[in-house]
Amino acid sequence: MSGAPCFRDLPEPYFSQSLSHLNEIQNAPNRHRLFEALDLGLNFLRELSARGLISPEDSVDAGRLWGDSADKRLRALPELGSAAPIHPFAKSADSNPAMDMATRSALEHLLALAERDTTQSSKVANFLLAWWSAPENGGFDFADLYGLNQQTASCCGVVFSWIAQNGATPEAIGYAPRFRALALKWHGIK
Repeated sequence: MSGAPCFRDLPEPYFSQSLSHLNEIQNAPNRHRLFEALDLGLNFLRELSARGLISPEDSVDAGRLWGDSADKRLRALPELGSAAPIHPFAKSADSNPAMDMATRSALEHLLALAERDTTQSSKVANFLLAWWSAPENGGFDFADLYGLNQQTASCCGVVFSWIAQNGATPEAIGYAPRFRALALKWHGIK
């Protein structure tokens, strides 16, 4: 166990147990088992330190070693695989998907609210403008849904679901002028 000389001096069965914990971390078949093995291993280190078998400093060093091993294993797990390309779902300005009446009604409700000056208006404007252009207008914090009434939060959910399924931008569905006005009103962006 390079990097953790404190284990070489451990009496049995502690030495074998420490090797077993490290082996479990390094060979975990999935994330769940990896985190479980790491948790058990770190608890084992706490126990060794509490019994005075290793110093607190050695316990910290061993914890770092095991954490590094867990990080390497996590990155190598097949369930994570290689980095998949990210396809932004809301960047398809060329598509012209049809918007059903429920979604259009929800979007109209949100736009009308965002065009006013209330606390809910600013949260709804942030939601809509994040769809319009998050780099320019900032993202939307989903925790802000708790600051909306139930109908408005539900409308956000309907619109978000439609965006995720269709990948359309406000331009593609004919709402660019209203979104430009919102960006100007709330963020001073033309």
